[in-house]
Amino acid sequence: GLALAAAGDARAAGDRYAELDGLLQRAPVASPINQVKAKVGLAASALESGQARKAIDSLTQAERVLNESARLDPEPDVVWRRSLVDNYHYSPVQYRALVAGLRAGADRALGDYPSALAATRSRVELLEKRLRETTADEDRLELAQAYHHLAELHDHLGDASAATRAVERGLELSDEYDENTGSEVNDAG
Repeated sequence: GLALAAAGDARAAGDRYAELDGLLQRAPVASPINQVKAKVGLAASALESGQARKAIDSLTQAERVLNESARLDPEPDVVWRRSLVDNYHYSPVQYRALVAGLRAGADRALGDYPSALAATRSRVELLEKRLRETTADEDRLELAQAYHHLAELHDHLGDASAATRAVERGLELSDEYDENTGSEVNDAG
């Protein structure tokens, strides 16, 4: 599915993710992480294909798996492989933030701006939590971008004061990112 999505064939990618999701639902022991990945892939492909309602359905299922799983990726008795990048694993907070961001996009596509705002607020809260945990500049930049989206939604809904606060916080994070990394330009500011 990922290769098809990267090649720009979102519908074919969605079909593959739907097939994978179906297989995982029928599997007697499917790890929650794989279920979440399939549902997020399906949602992203559906959203790219203009099927926002289908994306929301898949995201609702991903949220259910995230809420029901104490551990997304249980450690096996025998480890045959490790991550190639410093044993990096996507955290449950990151998956929740990803799901919230996709949900906001789907809500926007359906014209449901209040729901998009709620999903974006949730994404911002999750990314704030992530930044407190890691203090990583990559997380700082992602949060700055989320504040940019939050500001756009507040502006669209006519709340100039909240939009201004979101822009200011996003620019503050962007400036911190620039200062920490020596960058002069980034996607958020």
